[in-house]
Amino acid sequence: MSAVLEVSGLTKRFGGLAAVDDVTFQVSPGEHCVLLGPNGAGKTTLFHLITGTFPATTGRIALFGRDVTTMGAAARCRLGVGRTFQISNVFPTLTPVQNVLLAMGGGHDGGWSLFRSGRGDRTTRDRAEALLERVGIAEAAHTETASLSYGARRQLELALALAGEPRAVFLDEPCAGLSPAERSRVVDIIEALPESITLVMVEHDMDVAFQVARRLVVMNRGRLIADGSPEAVRADATVQEVYLGAA
Repeated sequence: MSAVLEVSGLTKRFGGLAAVDDVTFQVSPGEHCVLLGPNGAGKTTLFHLITGTFPATTGRIALFGRDVTTMGAAARCRLGVGRTFQISNVFPTLTPVQNVLLAMGGGHDGGWSLFRSGRGDRTTRDRAEALLERVGIAEAAHTETASLSYGARRQLELALALAGEPRAVFLDEPCAGLSPAERSRVVDIIEALPESITLVMVEHDMDVAFQVARRLVVMNRGRLIADGSPEAVRADATVQEVYLGAA
């Protein structure tokens, strides 16, 4: 079975700075892969390259066996990619169920209509409400999103990422800024993703990363320094030196 994601010799330069420097790795179907590294390691830039937010300087990106290096973010989404953002990205004046209905419409070739998606047919609304139940905010489905707590908004973003029935989900620090209880709730949601969905997640919190990951790709100063199971990465001397603070 071909890889869901293949990154080959990927580099991103901002002037003289190589934020991502000749990175190569791949992610298999159903894998839970976490991009880990300290602040400034280049993991978020790498994430933006993979999802189409930034263009690559050099290198190649393939999703589901298709070269997407020059493809825009919306086109990558239509291939079967769902994603969240580091900064909350929802419509605050709409209800959570309306947000999800919009995301359902936006994930298909027909695009979306604010009026159509705001109402939705009964089957579609049932699916939207089921997604909100899945992420733990069903009780707030019909309240204004602006009234939700920050943690509940992050949970809503997970529902939005899943709304288009993606084959792969890309999460950008989904636990950032959450309380321990909220973080635990989000981790539970992520761990409960079906085996059919491949997960690629950016994280700098080691506890979250080691709990969620079946595979860790560790970066430092734009370069990949380790790639393997949580156990192998935890024992890696380079990772201990640059990330874990070993003497």
